Amino acid sequence: MMEQIVPPPREIINGATHLLEERGVFVPDDHIEMVTAALCHWLKNNQSGHEYMAHLQQLDSVSGRNERVYKLRDGFGRLTKEINPERIFFLRGCIVEGEAVPLSMIEVMDKETDSCESCGSKTVCTTNIRIPHNDTLETLCSNCISSGENLSLRDQVKVKCEDCTYMECNWHPINNDVPAYNSVI
Repeated sequence: MMEQIVPPPREIINGATHLLEERGVFVPDDHIEMVTAALCHWLKNNQSGHEYMAHLQQLDSVSGRNERVYKLRDGFGRLTKEINPERIFFLRGCIVEGEAVPLSMIEVMDKETDSCESCGSKTVCTTNIRIPHNDTLETLCSNCISSGENLSLRDQVKVKCEDCTYMECNWHPINNDVPAYNSVI
């Protein structure tokens, strides 16, 4: 029995038609629908189609490994079946400044933490700032810079506390109802 090819959504056909029309190419709608349906079927159902989509999106692709066991969960988190390693395909990637980039091209490291000389908070958003009235260099966190008396220094805040993802900081919004804790060690 032959596998049925499902017609693609209308917006895909319209997109292909529009792209061809922009380039001055006329193809009847039923031909575009047939070819697009076949292409979508290949992309969705064949390993080489999956690999090609990953290539187009600049995703790293890794097949399952025989030394691993892969189990599929249902929508309720229950394990439903074991997956053959040859039938699983992992994709990894990210969007950097609007462009698709393979994850293997990104190096991720933890930022070093430093202590704020004003409040003592150990955080990742400290900045060395020259204080104008006494011409000294101080290491201050974003919270102390933005809430300080000197308005001219406020534009030197690297990350606003409400936008920060570093939850160990005393000033992170998630810690607002918890008293500040600074280890004595």
